[in-house]
Amino acid sequence: MQALDNMDHNNRLNLPLPSANPNEDLETISVRKFEFLFDTMLFQLRPENIRDKGVDFFIELKNQNVYTNIRFAVQLKSTKSMEKHSDGSIRYPIDVSNINYLNRLNIPAYYVIYDHREDVFYYQKASSAFQAMVDKYSGGKFPKTYIVSFPTELTPEKISAIYEEVLQSGELYRQVTSHLERAEQASKPSAILIDAEQKVYSIEENITYIERFGFALLNNRDAQHIVEMEQRSCPRGEVSARFNLICGMAYYSRGKVPRALEFLRLAENGTEGFDGQVKAMLSHTILRAKYDLGILIKEDFERETGEVLKGEDIGSFLEMERAWKELGSRADYVPEKFPAFCREIFRLIASENSNPRARAMGYSRILRAEKLILMNELGKNLFSVVGTGNSNAWQQVMNEFVPLERGFHSRLEALSKYIEKLEDVRDHANLTRIVIEWSYDKCFLINFYGNWDFSKCSYSGEISPELTKRFEHHLSYLEKTTKMFTECDDQESAGHNMLLQYNILHFLGDERRTDTADQLTELLKRNDFANLKFIFSMMQKGGTDHERYEKDATLRLRSLLEISKKEGIARYLFTKDGLQLFPGGSNVNWSIKEFVPFDFPNEP
Repeated sequence: MQALDNMDHNNRLNLPLPSANPNEDLETISVRKFEFLFDTMLFQLRPENIRDKGVDFFIELKNQNVYTNIRFAVQLKSTKSMEKHSDGSIRYPIDVSNINYLNRLNIPAYYVIYDHREDVFYYQKASSAFQAMVDKYSGGKFPKTYIVSFPTELTPEKISAIYEEVLQSGELYRQVTSHLERAEQASKPSAILIDAEQKVYSIEENITYIERFGFALLNNRDAQHIVEMEQRSCPRGEVSARFNLICGMAYYSRGKVPRALEFLRLAENGTEGFDGQVKAMLSHTILRAKYDLGILIKEDFERETGEVLKGEDIGSFLEMERAWKELGSRADYVPEKFPAFCREIFRLIASENSNPRARAMGYSRILRAEKLILMNELGKNLFSVVGTGNSNAWQQVMNEFVPLERGFHSRLEALSKYIEKLEDVRDHANLTRIVIEWSYDKCFLINFYGNWDFSKCSYSGEISPELTKRFEHHLSYLEKTTKMFTECDDQESAGHNMLLQYNILHFLGDERRTDTADQLTELLKRNDFANLKFIFSMMQKGGTDHERYEKDATLRLRSLLEISKKEGIARYLFTKDGLQLFPGGSNVNWSIKEFVPFDFPNEP
């Protein structure tokens, strides 16, 4: 009763009481609504109520309901009188001192404003507000307040984006701090690099990693990893010749020849610590780079590489190169050198018995040599029977070719399975290209001789639908593996695929070859593959494999016809009457009688 009496007494005296503050009510409403925006499984909101200097909330991120100690700050404003601008944003005056204060925090900070009339929150990064203010007042004379634009609603999607952004920022800060702490403990300066994805790299650690593991990465066909690490190792001071050599080899394998040559020349200045094999590889790669860039002409390149390959301690890879070089590319002389070539390759494989990649490379070289020999001899044998008119002679060639083809492909298939176990998709794709080359060579040889007409002294064969369909499978595979090569930045292999694809499409008379030519032209513009550029330029001038063969064989067959006319036997050419002149058929020869089996004693 006493309290009621006091109230009645105060009312009679007409004394004032505190009034409700609409702004305080609005702030309370905005705080409560703001807190409801954030999922408690992902965010922990901590109001900053004591001696607040411009931050209303520190918000910590959670990951799977575990605290991360990664935070961001929020300054919350509210209004019910701001008009929207034509761009949909609202604008609000904020003290310049507060903008500067939030920008100095070492964590992300945001301004959030609550529009009471629309019941909508908008937000802006404090750093963006600071930068816009500095840009506007570039002279350095700042007002007391600055009008901040709030263009974006704070929706659940935007809150999720803020979560990811703050999480990345926290991880970045942690990585930078960790690198700097390690450098401080080591008592030496340490440079770091932060890439566009906010990943932090220690330049010194990258350099050390390349020096220690670079050769292993090269052996595992992972040159792109080295290139990426080198690009994250700048700026740097003086580095070892080993680092320069590895980076040069990596850039060369990626087709970046000018950059490769820069590194290789630097490595050349510090070869004292290299053994003979590394020195030979360095010299050989420098010569190849100079040739690719047109610094060396072909004659000088062959002479100087020949000198390098004469060395005794040059390593298995260059010894295989030497064996291949000695085998030569003139098909007529390859058969007599082939046995010695095989013995040398098998010797090198035995010396590298624990290296499965050396085995794969050696066997691939043997298969390429066999393909060269067998395709050349198939053409020679068909040439020798085409003028006899003896269908039995033609059948003899094809019958004898069948087991040779079967033996070749069985060993290629065995090597293919071996490479599959190595999980090297690029080597596997390159090996499969040999299969497609075989099919292409065989088809244009049979198609040419099977459709040669002595009466017209020309070739007039059409490609059958069955043959076209068979090649579609090959073309599809080439297209798929070209894409794979491009994605893993093996531009040279992609270029070889396109060359073969162009050959096949030209042979089929398929207009898609124009698209292939355009793609190959673009690839060659981006890379420094002198040999590929030369081959492709010749192909575009009538120098596809089948065109060159047809021109040569046509000249020889016409010469045969002229000689036959002089000898008076022209009427027997490619006629049934030829049986009278050549009753015993033609002389069919194969230099490869049987194949040396490939053995795979070491499972990859």
